Amino acid sequence: AFPAHAAGSGMPWEAPLQSILESIEGPVAKILATIVIILTGLGLAFGESGGGMRKLLQIVFGLSI
Repeated sequence: AFPAHAAGSGMPWEAPLQSILESIEGPVAKILATIVIILTGLGLAFGESGGGMRKLLQIVFGLSI
């Protein structure tokens, strides 16, 4: 049996995921964060949601800032 080594070429899905990550960094991430903040704020302001949904929106709003 051959010894197993930790170094290697990686898993086959690492390269596509890395390219997706690189494409959404920078200005795209800022635009998406701004959209999330606006939509969450509007949901809190105009939503007729129950206590659980309101709490979830508050958590999302807090995390997006």
